[in-house]
Amino acid sequence: MNRVKFILSKKIIPFNTDRNSLDIVKLTILYLKFKSLFSNLALKSLEEDVRSLQIRRLLQLFWIVELMFGVSILFSLEAQNLGEIIGKCVATIILPLVYFLIKRNKIELASSILLWILTFSFTYFVWIDAGLRDAGLVAFSGILIFAAVLGSKINFLLILFYTLSYIGFMGYASISGWHFHFIRPIDFSVVVDTILLYSAIGLSIWFLINDLTVLIIKVINENIKVKNSNRIIEHMVNHDFLTNLPNRNLAKDNFEKAYENAKLHDEKIALVYLDLDNFYTINDSLGHIIGDELIRLVSDRLMEVIGGVGTLCRLGGDDFLIVINSKLNLDIVSEKVIEIMNSMKKPFNLNSLEYVSTCSIGIAVSPDNDTNFESLLRKANLALDHAKSAAKNRFVFYNTEMNVNTQEQLNLLLQLRIAIQNNEFYLCYQPKVSFCDNSLEGFEALLRWKHSERGIVSPLSFIPIAESFGLIVEIGEWVMQEACKQCKIWHELGYDKLTIAVNVSAIQFKRGNIEEVILNALKVSGLKPEFLEIEMTESILIDDSNILIDTLFQLRKLGIKFSIDDFGTGYSNLGYLKKFQVEVLKIDQSFIRIMNNSLQDEALVKAIIQMASSMGIKTVAEGVEENHTRIKLKDLNCDYGQGYYWSKPMLPPESIMFIKNHS
Repeated sequence: MNRVKFILSKKIIPFNTDRNSLDIVKLTILYLKFKSLFSNLALKSLEEDVRSLQIRRLLQLFWIVELMFGVSILFSLEAQNLGEIIGKCVATIILPLVYFLIKRNKIELASSILLWILTFSFTYFVWIDAGLRDAGLVAFSGILIFAAVLGSKINFLLILFYTLSYIGFMGYASISGWHFHFIRPIDFSVVVDTILLYSAIGLSIWFLINDLTVLIIKVINENIKVKNSNRIIEHMVNHDFLTNLPNRNLAKDNFEKAYENAKLHDEKIALVYLDLDNFYTINDSLGHIIGDELIRLVSDRLMEVIGGVGTLCRLGGDDFLIVINSKLNLDIVSEKVIEIMNSMKKPFNLNSLEYVSTCSIGIAVSPDNDTNFESLLRKANLALDHAKSAAKNRFVFYNTEMNVNTQEQLNLLLQLRIAIQNNEFYLCYQPKVSFCDNSLEGFEALLRWKHSERGIVSPLSFIPIAESFGLIVEIGEWVMQEACKQCKIWHELGYDKLTIAVNVSAIQFKRGNIEEVILNALKVSGLKPEFLEIEMTESILIDDSNILIDTLFQLRKLGIKFSIDDFGTGYSNLGYLKKFQVEVLKIDQSFIRIMNNSLQDEALVKAIIQMASSMGIKTVAEGVEENHTRIKLKDLNCDYGQGYYWSKPMLPPESIMFIKNHS
């Protein structure tokens, strides 16, 4: 069982803490493997116990027989019974062979030799003495018992057949007068031999019966352990390790049972798919231990709110599923969901910090939306995506239009692949201007897609899909090459101080060889590294890995600059700015556009600029559209600005005209 505990601790637990994508097929295979493992280990343990007992009892039987023959020889010498003395001496001399075989672990051969030595010995003793009236005949019963327990099935049958045949032969010999057995008078040696014989048989039988009792108890205990272990494994397969809630596997079973019951009463079953808002920001910034504690606290609170109305399950990560029997009234579901969302607004105590976690919820109803669990779960997930994309901290019921949107995304994905092959992408360039002297610092490269039928497709529509399916790696490589080439063209025209800023997705850092891509683009274009600026989102920096740090360090050594795009919209962390040594902060346009009408946003922009300045970091204001915004940003000591005030994103020929007019 120690081996089993080790395997459980090393194999099952990490698998269950693989918290985000437990596969039902893998879990089932794992369950069957460990169930088989427990059975095999228990069987192996019993086999080892039986063999150990066989060796021990065989040795004991050897010494009992050896002692019995030794004592019997002494009394036979006194009685001067030459035939018995010879037989017993021969047996005593041969018996050490049994001991030799036992010590070499040849148990089957040793037991066979011992049994046949005894069988032939008592055959001889009975024949030369009283025959069917001889007390030694009892020994055959003991030998058969030993053969059944210690020997093989063949040995038992052979000895039984031999014994029966021998008894029949002795009886025929006596009846026919062919042989007369000698019935010697009772003397002390006969008494001793009988006592020794019955003592040896009795003692050996007691040992064997005791062994059987011990083994039966062992079997019962092992069976209990196996059943308990199977229950533990089955529980782990069907429950989440962190919260002990039912997992997706058991959620499916619960739904199917609830659905069958609801179908009989013409009722509805709702799948409520819940996801915490901004959980991974907490998980990555405060650590997985705090993240796990939050998940446990959330599950406890959800259990309190749900009560007996539904079944709570954890799908993985921060995803929970609630199976609710909604009777005929969906208002029951809505009321319970509102109660859940309100409960999340109460602070959670995390490591002496109070944290409020809002949640988004998607709901699908059976049989209205579907009757299949997997399909219904997918639709609840679609509804959840709509809830999160709209405003978070809200719940949405699934409707058929969501499926249409999903199909639209798949169509867009197929068209993106075609667009890569047909070179339908192009770059526009938006200028970055200094607030200090209105000089042109450089441009930001912006990706555009001109679809052959749909016309211009918004980057907000296709870039998230390209990132989700990894196409952004190939597209990003093309963008890097084109942007560097265009900047080199400006330099060749005499404007050799202009820089080019290129957005790099987090997916490119994780899946693509970004360092190789950048170096290759610089080499092909001939652009010097100091004129290239890489724009990153804050989500890239959250991946605090050695690979990322090494990559940024190697590129920075070449003179490449790094900036944080849309600063202020994510989990802004000053530690990241210091650790990764970024040169530029780009203040998100959502703050810039309303700063004139909001003192809070103006104060926030001012704080970002002052903070960046104190750290030696340049600031760029995005979305500058009006002159009074430009003046205010200049007064706040912002370094650069981008926006329609100067120009919309331009094609390469237009960018050259802008440069000439701005020089």
